[in-house]
Amino acid sequence: MEYIEAQLRQILASTVWTHKIQEKQADIYLNKYNLFETIRIIVLAITTSGIVSCIFVDEVWIKIVTAILSAISLFISTYLKSYDLKGLHQSHKETAIQLLELREDIISVICDIKTNIIDMEDLIKKRDEIKYKYLSICKNSLDAKNSAVKKASKALKVRQDNTYSDEEIDSYLPVALRKNK
Repeated sequence: MEYIEAQLRQILASTVWTHKIQEKQADIYLNKYNLFETIRIIVLAITTSGIVSCIFVDEVWIKIVTAILSAISLFISTYLKSYDLKGLHQSHKETAIQLLELREDIISVICDIKTNIIDMEDLIKKRDEIKYKYLSICKNSLDAKNSAVKKASKALKVRQDNTYSDEEIDSYLPVALRKNK
């Protein structure tokens, strides 16, 4: 059981890491969407003012500024339509939630090991289910950008990729389940 527990602990660490990356990527897309949407609203308001001004004042510079702002608004609208930042945000958020659920499943199995209420056959079955679920989630998830990985690393204070000490893994577990209490 010790070796299966060690494998589950490694999957737990990877799950926590991947979950945080997906959360950070979702945040990046949402922040980008909010920024572009705010700029678009401001530009549209100024463009509308420029159009109304053109009716009453026949100044060339007002027409030029209004045309430029209108082009910027068109660019932002096209960008938001083309890249569906809200959809990307939602997809990464859904993956993060699936990983969160998996994390809780892993913790439950580690609990079962620690309390000796699971036999080896059931443990191997649950371990395999967890492993395949993790791989399936990763396979079906969208890739994250390096900036999301950096933000996740900073948030989790992980210094080495896929190398976890017992202390780092223990920091993801409830106190009673820690190896080094």
